[in-house]
Amino acid sequence: MYLRTGGTLHRTDDSTVRNELTRSQFLLYLYKELADYESIQKPENLHKLSSIAASQAGEELRYTDISDRIRADRRTVASYLKALNDGIAVSESHDYSLRRYRRTRLYLRNPRHVVLLPQRREHDGFEEYDHQNVLNHEFEHKLTRTVAFDHAKRLAFTTGAYGVEYCKTDSGLVDYVLHREGTVLPFVLSYHPLHRRCRTSCRRVRPQRGSAYETGQRGVA
Repeated sequence: MYLRTGGTLHRTDDSTVRNELTRSQFLLYLYKELADYESIQKPENLHKLSSIAASQAGEELRYTDISDRIRADRRTVASYLKALNDGIAVSESHDYSLRRYRRTRLYLRNPRHVVLLPQRREHDGFEEYDHQNVLNHEFEHKLTRTVAFDHAKRLAFTTGAYGVEYCKTDSGLVDYVLHREGTVLPFVLSYHPLHRRCRTSCRRVRPQRGSAYETGQRGVA
């Protein structure tokens, strides 16, 4: 239920109305409140970036490709992403092993927006709020990645971690890495497709950036 509603409650049971209210509320926030507060001259680009985060949730994106898609330079894109992050609308995740970033992963902070903002209909069966026997593993994975990232951000804030990053190892991708003063807590999302080596991937993350190891750090799946 949380995946489908994003924690939003409405007084009407009409899914079409509820979806439109949620979508309109988010767009009003982007175009008016957030854009005005951050002095954004082209708030439509905040909308475009949010749509990219919805359609490519958790996928690694190059900043140059993002710039080309919204027709803005890298510095302007950075200012947009900072505004979205400060407004808790869209947040970034970077490669844990790097200090200079050329790529990013974008996550919406409300999973319902993942359903409402993609430009193509890839989420059949999720428009309704009621549970349906519709299997769409690819889209379910996007929703789950989004929710897990949001929870990881909350955990990072609570524990004073520096942020939520990701890490590529020889065994596979570690989706979420929290670290603070040499202590590392890695998470692998084993959902779909089945990640058979998730614990091995976690064990290969070490406090020093850009390196991996076999033992000594307990993995969390």
